[in-house]
Amino acid sequence: MIILNKDNFKQEIFQEDIKTIVYFWGTSCEFSRMMTPYIDEVEEKYCDKYKFCKINVDKEPAISTMYGIDTTPTVLLLDCGDICARAIGVLMPKDIIEELGLESENTPEEEQEEQ
Repeated sequence: MIILNKDNFKQEIFQEDIKTIVYFWGTSCEFSRMMTPYIDEVEEKYCDKYKFCKINVDKEPAISTMYGIDTTPTVLLLDCGDICARAIGVLMPKDIIEELGLESENTPEEEQEEQ
């Protein structure tokens, strides 16, 4: 996961070739510590389809404000810097995937079993 800051933000986020999932977290936020393994799991499943970045809201408040982040943890799906989807709070991996509208990783057989 790429760590974002004011120096690399534009370079990493404003790209037209790949959507980016950005994890906004806080140093002293207990919920962020709970969420980190879940977002890591989503990254493991989707690293070939999306770029994954994280930003510490305590160190980069201007970027957090720009995206209206007032709660941590928050995960955004961005397309060339524009918000496509938002997931707020501690969510299980399947819920993060659903909230962000990520493409299903299931095979057609697994999707039939779920129905």
